[in-house]
Amino acid sequence: MTALHWAAMQGDADLVARAAASAGAQRPRDHPAGRLHAAPPGESVRFGAVIKALVTAGASAGTTTATGATPLMLAASAGQLEAVNALLDLHADANAIEKAHGQTA
Repeated sequence: MTALHWAAMQGDADLVARAAASAGAQRPRDHPAGRLHAAPPGESVRFGAVIKALVTAGASAGTTTATGATPLMLAASAGQLEAVNALLDLHADANAIEKAHGQTA
């Protein structure tokens, strides 16, 4: 686990930004946390800020899992309102359809 991954999992947006900016930190677009799929449920206010920090550092709000699930779908299913709002503010596609069950966020 890298500092970027740990910071994202802990909901620490400031540390996410610092880790992403530091030399040697994996770029967010290549890292699981940077793909915005690592935010655990609970305390969604913190994760809205983490999502914004990750996208600022290069992560994509439109990335998908192998089944086509998006960060918006995962945030919605976890009940993370602030994360959902952050992703919508970043123009995440609310109409994207995942492959496994044909569902949207």
